[in-house]
Amino acid sequence: MVGLFTPACTSDVEQRFLELAQKFYQSYLQRLQATGEEDFDGLMQKAATTVASGKTVFRRKSGTGDLKCLRYVLIDEYQDFSELFHHLIEAIREQNPQAQFFCVGDDWQAINGFAGSDLRFYENFAQFFQPSQKLHIATNYRSATSIVDIGNKLMQGLGTPARADKTIFGTVEIADLGQFYPTPKEQEEHQGDNITPAILRLVAKTIKDGKNVVLLSRKNSLPWYVNYGKHKSKDSPLDIFLNLVRSYLPEESRKAVTISTAHKYKGLQEDVVIILDAVPRCYPLIHPDLMFSRVFGDSIERVVDEERRLFYVALTRAVERLFILTETNNLSPFLEELKSRKKITLLDWLDYPPFVGTIQRIIVKVGNQAGQGRNGTYTIKDLLRTEGYSWNITGWQAWCRTYPAQDFSIEQYFDNAQWISHAAGIEVRFYDDLENMLAIYRVDQGQCTLVINNIPELELPKTTR
Repeated sequence: MVGLFTPACTSDVEQRFLELAQKFYQSYLQRLQATGEEDFDGLMQKAATTVASGKTVFRRKSGTGDLKCLRYVLIDEYQDFSELFHHLIEAIREQNPQAQFFCVGDDWQAINGFAGSDLRFYENFAQFFQPSQKLHIATNYRSATSIVDIGNKLMQGLGTPARADKTIFGTVEIADLGQFYPTPKEQEEHQGDNITPAILRLVAKTIKDGKNVVLLSRKNSLPWYVNYGKHKSKDSPLDIFLNLVRSYLPEESRKAVTISTAHKYKGLQEDVVIILDAVPRCYPLIHPDLMFSRVFGDSIERVVDEERRLFYVALTRAVERLFILTETNNLSPFLEELKSRKKITLLDWLDYPPFVGTIQRIIVKVGNQAGQGRNGTYTIKDLLRTEGYSWNITGWQAWCRTYPAQDFSIEQYFDNAQWISHAAGIEVRFYDDLENMLAIYRVDQGQCTLVINNIPELELPKTTR
């Protein structure tokens, strides 16, 4: 009843909300009664009442039975036990005091508070089942040592640490999106979008190693800008993103990549896990309307505790390799805490080359020769901009442009470049889609000199002959 909660309301807004909530809930119950329908809570309450009345015989397709004759009852996922399940179990125990209960649960994976689960049934187990005995199952048979260890560090001081059964060490790396600099081709392909080319790099290496990978998100959306282009649809944001990533992969490799929320992936595992959103607005996720759920016993502390457990679940879905995607100066508090407790390897993006299915483009970079100052490119910047070049500060600072690889000729390139005759102290570098160096030329007063040639039987431009 709202009247019972009114004195504890922190504001008039909360009180008005509770008053309205009571009216809506009463109307909802009246509607169920009028239509003869039941929701899950109602079914559970009716089941407990029925058993308590002595009606214990059940019938189903596989056979019939009597709750009074049960000797053993197994309750799995006991950390998700709720008040409704407790009432049902109590009704069964009243009708069958001899039944023995075997409950299996992991309090570090209690993440269903939104669905009514209450960890007090786990924490105070002996209070609800007497006499009772507790046995700790600490061995982790899923994950490599480094992944088990990172989970233990997150939950440090909150229970018995897990022990890895696997002998392989595995890999845990922080992938800092703030230190990811897309190549000109990636910038052109994914305009304004850094997350997609970054994920493609990680996924490509995973597939090359013959492993499967799952992308895990806290929410049904991503905290990063994604340039979906023509891939927009009515599907959920996560499914759209998965389709976008898969669209760049060979047909035979697409099923190796899946996506899920962390909640839905509980109990599952994959060779490689990429956590997409280790940032504050996702871990922990604190709803702005939290004040309206205080009536259910919610508090910031309780929410943060459950969010920690959810992050633990996400971390420990990995079997061999774990990537934690975050952003410079915007790390999840949980990740900050982990870094203070354990040294975690920072991923070097140079170890993960840009993903390219086939070589389709040639990248041309026009910069200054070493030791020649900056006047070279400054003098011809307007000409370069007119020809479609853009300034890039990543790595070697230069003006960059991409060309279709088909029928590309370095000779024709120099013949058509209008800036050549005005250039002095300039170096021109040619790369393929994979950022492999193809050739380097130096340009002075319209004269081009070949420095490096990695192209077999390369035709020299006429200006060098």
